[in-house]
Amino acid sequence: MVFESVLIEVVNKDIGNYVENLNADQLKVGIWGGNVVVENLAIRPGAFDDLDLPVKTVFGHLGKLTLQIPWKDLYNSPVKVEVEGLYVLVVPNSDIKYDPIKDKKYRLDEKMAEVKKVEKAKKLELEKANPKQAEPSTFAEKLTANIIKNVQITLKDIHIRFEDKFSNPGKPSAAGITLDLLQVTSIARWGEQVPVDPANLIFKQLVISSFSVYWNSSSGNDLYSAQLTECLKLFKNRLAHREPERKYQHILGPINSTTLLRYNSKPEQDKSNFTVPKWLLVSDFKELSFSINKSQFQDIMSFVEGLEMMRRAGLYRKYRPNVPCYRGYYKEWWRFAYNCVVEEEVHRKLRNWDWNHILAHRKRCKKYYDAYKSKMATAKPSQQQVTACREIEEDLDALNIILVRQRVELELEREHIQAAKATPKSGWFGGWWGQGSSSTSESDGETDATKLVSKLENAMSSDEKAKLFKAIGYKEGDVPTDYPKTFVEFAFVFTLDSLSINVLDDTIPTSLRKVLLLQLSGVRTDIDVRPTSMRTATFVRLLNVVGTEQNGVVPQLVTIYDRKIEHPTSSSTAEVPNLLEVHFDKSPLDSISDMRVVVKAQPLLVVFDAKTVNDIQDVFDTSKPIAANQIQQAVQLKLTEIKTMSTAGLQHMVHERKIVEINLDLQASTLLLPENGFYTRDKGSLLIVSLGHIKVSSNPYDRNQVSEGIVLEAASNEHPDFMKLLSKLYDNYKIELTDLQVVYAMEGEEWESPKVALPDMMYFLKPSSLSVLVKRCIIQDDPRIPQIKINGSLNNIDIVLSERRLKDFAKLVVSIPLAEPKQAIQSSIDEAPIFDSTFSMTMALNQEQNRIANMKMPTDDIHQFKELELEFKIHEITTRIVDDNDAQLVFFRLHSMGVTVNKNTFDQHIKAELGGVSLEHTYNGDLIHVFETPGVSDVKYLFSVELVMVDRKCPEFRSRYLSTLQTLRVDFTHLEVCAHAEAILDLLQRANEFTKIFEQRDMRESEHTVGAARSKLIVNSPSGDKRTTSKNLPRHTVTTIGSKSGKSSSSSAKTHHDVIDLKLTVHIGGIAIKLQNNRKAIMRLAVKGGESSITLRKAYTMIDFILNGIEVINLESTNMYSKIICQADESKALKTNIVLFNAEKDSTSSVDLKITAEIARIRVVFLNSFVSSVLDFLDNFQDAQRKIVEASRTAAEAAKQNVQEAYTNAAKAELSLDLKAPVVYVPINEKEKEVFILDLGCLNISNIMWK
Repeated sequence: MVFESVLIEVVNKDIGNYVENLNADQLKVGIWGGNVVVENLAIRPGAFDDLDLPVKTVFGHLGKLTLQIPWKDLYNSPVKVEVEGLYVLVVPNSDIKYDPIKDKKYRLDEKMAEVKKVEKAKKLELEKANPKQAEPSTFAEKLTANIIKNVQITLKDIHIRFEDKFSNPGKPSAAGITLDLLQVTSIARWGEQVPVDPANLIFKQLVISSFSVYWNSSSGNDLYSAQLTECLKLFKNRLAHREPERKYQHILGPINSTTLLRYNSKPEQDKSNFTVPKWLLVSDFKELSFSINKSQFQDIMSFVEGLEMMRRAGLYRKYRPNVPCYRGYYKEWWRFAYNCVVEEEVHRKLRNWDWNHILAHRKRCKKYYDAYKSKMATAKPSQQQVTACREIEEDLDALNIILVRQRVELELEREHIQAAKATPKSGWFGGWWGQGSSSTSESDGETDATKLVSKLENAMSSDEKAKLFKAIGYKEGDVPTDYPKTFVEFAFVFTLDSLSINVLDDTIPTSLRKVLLLQLSGVRTDIDVRPTSMRTATFVRLLNVVGTEQNGVVPQLVTIYDRKIEHPTSSSTAEVPNLLEVHFDKSPLDSISDMRVVVKAQPLLVVFDAKTVNDIQDVFDTSKPIAANQIQQAVQLKLTEIKTMSTAGLQHMVHERKIVEINLDLQASTLLLPENGFYTRDKGSLLIVSLGHIKVSSNPYDRNQVSEGIVLEAASNEHPDFMKLLSKLYDNYKIELTDLQVVYAMEGEEWESPKVALPDMMYFLKPSSLSVLVKRCIIQDDPRIPQIKINGSLNNIDIVLSERRLKDFAKLVVSIPLAEPKQAIQSSIDEAPIFDSTFSMTMALNQEQNRIANMKMPTDDIHQFKELELEFKIHEITTRIVDDNDAQLVFFRLHSMGVTVNKNTFDQHIKAELGGVSLEHTYNGDLIHVFETPGVSDVKYLFSVELVMVDRKCPEFRSRYLSTLQTLRVDFTHLEVCAHAEAILDLLQRANEFTKIFEQRDMRESEHTVGAARSKLIVNSPSGDKRTTSKNLPRHTVTTIGSKSGKSSSSSAKTHHDVIDLKLTVHIGGIAIKLQNNRKAIMRLAVKGGESSITLRKAYTMIDFILNGIEVINLESTNMYSKIICQADESKALKTNIVLFNAEKDSTSSVDLKITAEIARIRVVFLNSFVSSVLDFLDNFQDAQRKIVEASRTAAEAAKQNVQEAYTNAAKAELSLDLKAPVVYVPINEKEKEVFILDLGCLNISNIMWK
């Protein structure tokens, strides 16, 4: 018989390669008899060596293998397979030796996997462009159904364990998978009665018992170190259902589940009118538990790091010396480092640009082109053709293989070889496995499954085929039934009673180890697959999150919150709707869209618990550096292919674009920030933040509205309203945020009752709303059309701050305990390497930087894409601060604020505008206008900033942007400031009371930091060899290196002298400051505007500054001398030009600094009474004066040091100063016209630097 002989061959070959004591004769006799039972099989130690895995098997045992095959009624009776007692122990393989043959095969398989991935993607794109009718798969489907009907599988007592003591010798760990039972059996009818003939229904059941994944940290390698006879006993006793829970640190499980299957083999013949699904799969999980502790997280991160290190070391394995350790083999390891650099970097680069190598590569590509074309042109390629292609593929990289294959495919398509030479039909068995024809690029070799199918197909006689066809109900020529669109072919129902995620800290006592517990209850997922559509629905009933136990109380962190309920709770489930509903439809039947996403979420109450947050940070501490995260990769500019769409292309794009319908409704959740970081009802103050009601809806374009005429006019680019037409080619997404608010409740105040309206004083932020419209273009590769447009607006932001509540809020913030700061562990990777010649290494780095900087990119045919257009505006922001009596103290108002962003491929334009600003301070019943701008009543903006950033590769870099990388323009119109002495003192006093609360906490933290620093000094005080880095090199050493290598750097800098790094332009309209006190108005200082520009280049920095004028007005009404300081003429008050040279000096005549200045004449009136009034005003701010004096001393010391350094460095300055000294008027008194006039004349200063 065919099946018996093939089965014997397969079992002998595959099982025999993995077990040691398999009796082939006994196995053969058992299979012929229909009943095979083999026991106590030992797994070969080198069973997985051919896979080159980083692990090796040290122990393996298969307790029992049972096969029951009913040969007399093979197609109708059940086939039973039972595996019992499979135990495998693996450990890291630290002695993997390099095998060039295996490595070559591995590299080839990896390369061809990339090639197949690309070709699969191309095939999918081709199928999307040219959809074809699916090939009949009736035989495969019926055969699969018959196998599912008859096969019964049982797996019992499975334990696979991995023990590792090499990665971290001081902390061995063990991980494993255990399974008590996995059983697939046929059962009687289950579920509701359906109008289907029972003979056409198949019922199966899958039971999983005690499946778990564990990771034991700091676990001794007791199985690896045990004797082989004891190892089996330990394995049997350590299954999840036998071992006490404390022995295992489970990451997943144990899991117990039941899955039921109902298969309707002939839905076209039942009487349900296609209402009964063809496949119905119901899976029920009682509990799914994930758990992780601190030690497990650290071990897993170390394990991931080890895998990353092994992956990176795989490239250099061929050069690795075969020595046991580092000590005593330093010469071999230095030779290893040398070979890695020379062979993989130096020789590779030289070889790539060698003419002989290039010529050989071109010949190799031509040879592969001929061989692959010959193979593709043949219906069934010979083994010689396959081998010829395989040999050449070993020497080519994936990119060249893909390019050559693409050329061949285009050539064959052009010659119509596939149409001329019809592909022979595949066999019924081979077609099932997808290997009926070898004329595709995927037929690079036969797999074991292909060979097995070929043997069965060739060996089966016509009678055996007829028997098989009859058993599975198949007739040759059958075609799949054309089901209606509403028919559900596959239905899957997944229910999960409870999903829990535990975060533990195993470094503290057992009773307090639970840091966080997240529980989801009532999880259900429904999937319906129809012939042309699919529907997925997921429901979550309840969510509950608890934190770290504190003083016998476990805090509730997240619960369902509904203001209609008097007190939020998670215990009542009868009247609470589903917490979360997610619906996804692909090609929904009731909509024109291609995809539809609907999300609904109920509000949550989230409580901040400081200890829980701090403990989570401690568990997932990443202060230990991971080498995998420290790898810096070079990012290269990737230009998207330019596609200025043609008329036909644009029309096709519009009608083939997927329409996505989105509808998100997220109810407003609430965040609580309690005093002391621990929430207790009716105790302590509380900050309540309502995150707002979020709605996201889509308004996709309608294909029917975008007519062909519109597309033709838009594509021709000749229509007068071109952009209006293209606006129809956008998908619109509207985002709305409403009822965003912040409330502060002091101790004893009611805040959560739905029956009581909150007073205005409890609001920090009154309810606000935000609206954002996002437009996404359906044409992604046309440079004329912006890809994304975002328009947002925020109507009003109304902030109310009570002085009493503000102080209480400061106490709340201070009361929250923070996590103790951890000293980051400095990795040796970050330390600067030690070089024998620092100068030579610096020279090499400078040359590499200069080479990269001088690289030029061709700008021919480079277009810019309009990637983003963003416009956001806030209409008004108001802030009120009230005193303890709820009387208004300070009122701040911002009239409007807007931001505009235009991002293209090579440049970005950012513009921010600030409207009118006003600040009012109420002092002793009087209203003081501290700030006042004309923008409050005028449309003109007070302040605007425009930033332009350009990439050097921009095609218009020189023509449009004048070789400027960054341009910053600042425009300031006018601002009136009033400084009231007593009012300022009052505000300073209130502010000092507020800041003292934070100063107390800062003092405590500083004391803790000082203590930690002292302890660190004590720990790190022992002497030892210190590695010299660039940070602790002497200053003169670095300077010397820079000077020696300055020649090459200066030569590269000269190349970019015409490039401007930054150009800053500032325009000031005017600023006026008024000084007054309770008794009188003292003075008004007015700056009449000015302009300034700063230009930064590689060679120099240039500063231009112009001050239009300055004026000081005496506001005392009895004084006849009102203008204390004013200009004597109409010229500018100050003109200055400063140039700071940064380039390397090439001659003794070069200067470091060039200053040109003109100061106009001003008129000064000296009045003793006015000076006294100003000094009296300043005497009110003694603390500020003291700080000014201290700052002056510091500045004097710094100036003294700068003078000394300037003298040492012999800086040269070129001066050209034209100073017109002021004219001073000294009247006899403030009421007399007789004055003493002092004219100080003019002063000109200039110098010439001689060689």
